[in-house]
Amino acid sequence: MNEVKSVSISELARILNLSIESTALAVGWLVCENKVFIGSKNGQIEICSENTYNFCFG
Repeated sequence: MNEVKSVSISELARILNLSIESTALAVGWLVCENKVFIGSKNGQIEICSENTYNFCFG
C-alpha cells in the first residue's frame, strides 16, 4: 500500500497469490485495526491507504 493509493481486492489477491476469500478476510482484519480502509470505485471494492469516507471503527 506504500506504492499505490488503492487497489481492488481481486488485484491484491493476484499480487499476493492468495484466493479472493483469504485476501478479503485479511483485509477485513486490517480494516478493523484501522490499518487500511475500504471504498468503492466503478462498482469494485477497493482497499485504500487513506480514509476518504472519514469513518473508522472505535
